[in-house]
Amino acid sequence: MSNLNLFNTILLMGVIHGFLLTLILIRIKNRSVKSNRLLALFILLISLTMVGRLLSETKIISAFPNFLALPDAIIFLYGPLMFLYFRKLLVQESLKTKSVFLHFVPAIIFILSEIPLLFDDNHWMKILWREETRIRFILIEGLAIGHNVFYFILNRNMALAYVKISDNNFSFKQHPSYLKAIFILTALTLLIWLFSYLSWVTGNYNLLSVIGYRMVWLILAFTTYILGYFAMKNPDFYKMTTHSKKANVINKDERDTLLDNLDTLMSKDKPYLDPAFDLQVLSELLSINKNKASQLINSEFNKNFNDWTNDFRIDDAKELLSASEMSIKEIYYKVGFNSKSVFNDAFKKRVKTTPSDYKSGG
Repeated sequence: MSNLNLFNTILLMGVIHGFLLTLILIRIKNRSVKSNRLLALFILLISLTMVGRLLSETKIISAFPNFLALPDAIIFLYGPLMFLYFRKLLVQESLKTKSVFLHFVPAIIFILSEIPLLFDDNHWMKILWREETRIRFILIEGLAIGHNVFYFILNRNMALAYVKISDNNFSFKQHPSYLKAIFILTALTLLIWLFSYLSWVTGNYNLLSVIGYRMVWLILAFTTYILGYFAMKNPDFYKMTTHSKKANVINKDERDTLLDNLDTLMSKDKPYLDPAFDLQVLSELLSINKNKASQLINSEFNKNFNDWTNDFRIDDAKELLSASEMSIKEIYYKVGFNSKSVFNDAFKKRVKTTPSDYKSGG
């Protein structure tokens, strides 16, 4: 491979890594099997796309050079596959076959639009396709960018809805930092892609535009690394709890009793010291269902479960920071946090200063 430069080398490594991850994800048993299969399909498609790009870059195949544009169908597959992956992972719901098919119609149309390129050079459709290449790609790429922006917004809204439900059911974060990383990478990809596209359309195509298009490929490759790494590290990280939509009415007498029991429970037993303390545990301790426990917290304290629980932990942490020689790490573990960054964020949100400054200031 005489054309195996740094860019192509990264693509080649991405291809090898992608195929290996696909095999490993498929072989994982009893651990988020369905969502991992979607992730495996997603990584496989990106890997195959990178193969096509690599063959085009290195000019290994010249018999059907135009056919190598087919792997670019990934531009219409990225958003829908991420949507199905997040939906299965976060909402744990599957769409009907007809609904799933509709998400892939744009990709199918794109593939069909490339078929004339396989015809004989004298075929009228191939001649037309070649003559109108610029207009055709302006239209296709413009639609692809809009398509991906739509799915970016859709996926982000689904993730935000999950975060809201998570914060109201768990005393620890159920949404890992890698979700934010994925959305940042996707947003960055879309911005660079849009810049390169507009530069090409307006005739201002330059070195930065070329680099921009290549950056899209590199970011796409790094996205698979991030997804694969976290999926292998902890495939069961996401656990979406089921909720009954049936409303629960709490009368005054029951409310007073529950608040007394809640006060006794939190001040004496301190169940929040366990990092795994969640709404399910609280409802069992109070002998009520989760919806009623959630309603009680939200209506009486005007906070979600996560913030309400962390208030108790922060109060304990403040006492320990002021009156003990324990390290900050020892303190945040003792009061129920399992992450320094989460503890720092929660402490600063409540006390308006960092744990270190609070400790040094007495």
